Amino acid sequence: MSSPAPASTLMRFVVVGLGSTMTHTAVAVGLIHQMGVTPVAANGIAFGLSTVQAYLLHTRWSFGQRPTTANLSRYLVVTAAGFGLTLLLSRLCESAGWSYGWGIAAVVAVVPIFNFSLHRLWTYTLPQDGPVAVAQTLVVVAREEQPSSAKEI
Repeated sequence: MSSPAPASTLMRFVVVGLGSTMTHTAVAVGLIHQMGVTPVAANGIAFGLSTVQAYLLHTRWSFGQRPTTANLSRYLVVTAAGFGLTLLLSRLCESAGWSYGWGIAAVVAVVPIFNFSLHRLWTYTLPQDGPVAVAQTLVVVAREEQPSSAKEI
């Protein structure tokens, strides 16, 4: 399976992200209103459910790859960071005495940008064989960005 063109990847990421955002919002609001769950807990649960949906769709459709141990483990690292950011944003809004809607809005506005950036730069683009390959890739990228006269040195 070949990777889609960069513009197509972004568009697909946005479509999947919107679906994931709708899932997150519906679950969080439902838990808060129907089950009396606190906003922080509701956002945590909603994040978990929408993450499973997003991993499968982003891996196969957005980035045109098969699920592998390598991209799953990287995805989970990014997800853990995004989960922490989700809880932090929700807690900050709750501590400020704001409506739960502000917490959801903060999560929806910040976390998808954070996730796309890390997935594009790391989860789906770096070699699959560890830190040495990552370092080698970074060296190659740095060399490609130098002016042609610097490459000859």
